[in-house]
Amino acid sequence: MVLKNSINNIRERDYSFDFIKIIATIFIIFYHYQQVLGIYFENGINFFNGKFYFGYVVELFFVLSGLFMYSYIEKIQKGVTFPKFYLKRLGRLFPLLTVGAISYEILQVIYQHVYQSSWFGTTTTFWGTIISAFGIQDGWALPNPCVNNPTWYISVLMLCYVIFYFLVYIAKRLDLKVQYLFVFMIFLGMGINTYGINLPFLNASSCRGYYAFFFGLLLAEFLEKHDVGKVDAIISAIMIMVITLLIIFKYDFMALGINYIMTFIYYPALILLCRSKSVSKILNRKIIGKLGRISFDSFIWHVPLFLVMYICIKVFNWNLKLDSYVIMICYAAFCYIVGTISYYIIERPTAKLVDKKLKEI
Repeated sequence: MVLKNSINNIRERDYSFDFIKIIATIFIIFYHYQQVLGIYFENGINFFNGKFYFGYVVELFFVLSGLFMYSYIEKIQKGVTFPKFYLKRLGRLFPLLTVGAISYEILQVIYQHVYQSSWFGTTTTFWGTIISAFGIQDGWALPNPCVNNPTWYISVLMLCYVIFYFLVYIAKRLDLKVQYLFVFMIFLGMGINTYGINLPFLNASSCRGYYAFFFGLLLAEFLEKHDVGKVDAIISAIMIMVITLLIIFKYDFMALGINYIMTFIYYPALILLCRSKSVSKILNRKIIGKLGRISFDSFIWHVPLFLVMYICIKVFNWNLKLDSYVIMICYAAFCYIVGTISYYIIERPTAKLVDKKLKEI
């Protein structure tokens, strides 16, 4: 994960962002583990159906994605074409999305054969596989076919990339500060969410990307111009502790606008804290960077692997105590093992190929 510092024009990997991405990915895996398996822990943290809706962790993904796009503002202003910009993103995601979607559909068929029933009442569709593979399954102008459903985040992210490019392009042509257009997108997303608008490109899924992704871009500009000092770290730590305690003990007080509190206050505080010298020094480990790289692959595969687990339980007569924190943690670890294999076999070779082809354009 790279954040550009235009002051010294250096690109370097920031392991603090990798650490945040790893934790967020694990939380999402835990969330879907409890959701899919219908598990509720009487004592302990419930990532699904608990007080706090851990689905809002996706907003953190959007904020980070906007953060990493900030350096492309200058590239677009200097003439990077839309096909080159968008195809680089799609080219890297398309193979993994395609393999994930097709695998999910095949596993659904196997599940139906083994259990003589459908997986959560869903059906396999060729059209659903196509739009999922191209990253347009949700948030655009089509109904979500629920093929490897967590990839709806990628679908909305691809839409945000399109809007981001053209906002920067338009701002350049009209000699406007593009940051004003980013602010407009944030309020547009909040308005869609507030008034329950459900139109093509203006709906419950896309709005989460709008207000979080474009806020991430503004946060990136702040980080570029502001060195995170001890005072920032202390204030951020206090804010994180206060909000966390209020969520645990006074959730009714926090419930209204909790998604905005997390997006505009909690996550920025977390990012600032992890960016501080004392914390970033602790997180400056290559293993964190490696796990950060494979988090996306782990995210893509964590739902298809539920099907694999259920099929194996039936076929091999496994007796697993699924309502266990230990099994849940082991499942997350297995997702990262599969994600590692996927990263080295699919994602990294594809990224190199895409970069090579784009240089020829």
